[in-house]
Amino acid sequence: MENEQLIQGYFNKSLSHAENAEVLRLLANDTAFKTQFNDYKNVQAAFKLNEKEQLKAQLNNLDQKSARPYTKSVFRKVAVFAVASCLIVSLFYVNSRNTPSALYDHYYDSYPNVYQPIVRGNDTTENTKAFAAYENKAYLKAQEEFENLLETTTDHNITFYYAMSLINQDKIIEAKSILDSLKTKQHDFLAEVYWYSALINIKTENTKEAIQNLGELKKLNTQFKSTEISELLQKLN
Repeated sequence: MENEQLIQGYFNKSLSHAENAEVLRLLANDTAFKTQFNDYKNVQAAFKLNEKEQLKAQLNNLDQKSARPYTKSVFRKVAVFAVASCLIVSLFYVNSRNTPSALYDHYYDSYPNVYQPIVRGNDTTENTKAFAAYENKAYLKAQEEFENLLETTTDHNITFYYAMSLINQDKIIEAKSILDSLKTKQHDFLAEVYWYSALINIKTENTKEAIQNLGELKKLNTQFKSTEISELLQKLN
């Protein structure tokens, strides 16, 4: 995606999790991108200010054209209109927060490397490259390294992190297939598998399966995301 599209998508809140992460990375490391980003931000602010001034001018013009004072009836109509407008805006805001994309963005966070944390100075193993790339958010590199590892091992914990590297690139359909296969395997991340499966279901608007995954996660009776599980079930039902 071109820089201009990334910037516009960022301000329109239409980017994926991975694309948002790319914007933040570029802001931290690319001076030219940061300048372009700030220029766009300033233009947006100018547009908003101009719209505000135009609205103010229109209201002043209406006020000057009105020769008679408000009667109680007119005031009542204006008050009712104002209340109705506020309700409409409030309902739109609440509904927009509960869209599949908004729910996914709100509850998704990248799972940390707790399986094999990288510690400087320690002896390296064949897993080090993959997990180092994962910790550094180089998810494509991590994907490739995990794929290499999985050619010679059946460690399902590594398979879980392979799925996570895919999700962090927004390759959610591939990740879902891997997570589904892990539900019947022995590993350390069963609760996490159900959680991220549910989030993928939400993003792909498969509410029924999302509820099923959250229900299975709840049955595990762990403390993992217990509050978030209850919140999501309430919003989805």
